[in-house]
Amino acid sequence: MFTSAITGSIQHFFTIIGLVSVTFFMIPKLAVYAFVVIPVAGIPIFQFGRKIRRVRRGTQEAVADINSFLHETLTGNKIVKAFGMEAHEKKRFAKKSRKIFKLEMSETKVKVLSSPLMEFLGGLGIAFIIWYGGHQVIRGTYTFGTFMSFLLAVGLMYEPLKKLSKLNNAVQRGMAAADRIFDILERKSDIIEARAPVPIPAGTHRISFEDVSFQYDQTPVLQNINLEVAAGEIVALVGMSGGGKTSLVNLIPRFYDATRGRILIDGIDVRQGTVEGCSHIDP
Repeated sequence: MFTSAITGSIQHFFTIIGLVSVTFFMIPKLAVYAFVVIPVAGIPIFQFGRKIRRVRRGTQEAVADINSFLHETLTGNKIVKAFGMEAHEKKRFAKKSRKIFKLEMSETKVKVLSSPLMEFLGGLGIAFIIWYGGHQVIRGTYTFGTFMSFLLAVGLMYEPLKKLSKLNNAVQRGMAAADRIFDILERKSDIIEARAPVPIPAGTHRISFEDVSFQYDQTPVLQNINLEVAAGEIVALVGMSGGGKTSLVNLIPRFYDATRGRILIDGIDVRQGTVEGCSHIDP
């Protein structure tokens, strides 16, 4: 977007400004009639641009989803084979691929329509200028040389206008990508450090879970956990896959905050400790 689309847009913009100035200098009245089509042509350009931006964002989200799916499936291929889920995973992959294909086709349709539309509107503008200006030349209002110079300037101007339409599509694709980047960069962390956090030094500590519950969105994972682990003690968490073992451990360094209850490190609530200090706890 920055290396080609924006620089190209600046070039074409000043080219159009220069040619518009020339046409108004030559035949002001005819120039006004000629440029009535420009605002009309701008409407579909912006409509197509917004459509491309929306579809491109959906495409990027779909690609991110299928990449995540492939990573999960390939790294867990033993589990897939153990449960005989190959056919199921193939169907899931095919469904996600079809979604990307439909989005890509939607964007392609918009891109291929924008250029012919600009050609059509530009052709209407040129046809009107030739018809109206020709009558004025016959009546002696304008000289033939002045009219041809005016027509040449208008013809030269429609080419950068068409290119601006294509460049707008490229800019909108880039803006869709930028939206996803800034969604992450501007996202505020759910883990908020206390105004006067208590530093927790590195080392072994006594950890206590007091009536701790946790849920992802609206899905309960842990309920009313009470656990005491002495410094240097080894504790094994045993249970079925998805039972919440990893989630329980992730609450200690505050990768997440407990929904209810509290976790104490040497008697200090982890929410009162420094976020950096919680990250190097060795229970």
